Amino acid sequence: MRRRLLILSLFAAILTTSARQLSPSLQLEGALSIYRATTFLLENQRQNGSWQDSPELTALATNALQVSAKLDEPKIAAAIAVAIAFLKSNVPQENDWQRAIVARPFLIEAKRDLPHKRFAEKLLETLAKNPNNFPPEALPWIIDASLQANFTTFAFPQDQLDKLPGPIRFSIEFTIRPAPTKDQLQNARNATRLLNWSTTPLEQTYWAGRALHAWDVAFAPANDHWQADILNALLMRQAGSGAWNAETQYETAKNTAIAILTEIICLQ
Repeated sequence: MRRRLLILSLFAAILTTSARQLSPSLQLEGALSIYRATTFLLENQRQNGSWQDSPELTALATNALQVSAKLDEPKIAAAIAVAIAFLKSNVPQENDWQRAIVARPFLIEAKRDLPHKRFAEKLLETLAKNPNNFPPEALPWIIDASLQANFTTFAFPQDQLDKLPGPIRFSIEFTIRPAPTKDQLQNARNATRLLNWSTTPLEQTYWAGRALHAWDVAFAPANDHWQADILNALLMRQAGSGAWNAETQYETAKNTAIAILTEIICLQ
């Protein structure tokens, strides 16, 4: 009975007006999927608060728990608290771009605790000194965290942006200046909608979902049911354990955290 109430509470918490484009059954399936995935993460958190003793992975898992746990579930709150403590004591080196990922959960916690915001800002300040020394895959994470922190947007050369997969580049184009024209964004959107969500890497799916949602906000929903397409594909790829399996435990936990973040986008 308690499990059913938690799922229904989660369902009510994450559902917003635009998600009502989804059928009620798919909305409920999405909420159940998130519940199972968060349960998987909780069961695989180590006693020191981490996932696999990795700051990057711990930050992603914590971020997933934060955005999905809008109900006051004590077990999730406790997991987040011990994960935050681990991250504070295990900060990546100053030249490590993954500091941007570690900053994400602190930016969410900053709404309740101002020192957390300052901690996140310090992580980003060190990255701002060498914005051109990071691999292309770092760009979306750094830009996203800097925007959340109202931090100076990092300026990356166009040739670095061009190396990114289309869905990830599309998500960044809403934030760069000068911004692409509506026609250019429309072309990127059309290309993104041609992706096969059943085979697209989960990280690309996440950024694609972010971009499609940004399009809906900036212009108008196209009513082409991208939320249902992505959510259905994610549900098909989820294992019985609640995870999105990969070859290693690390990648399985990472996939699961990113899939939760993507499902939340689909239900927004």
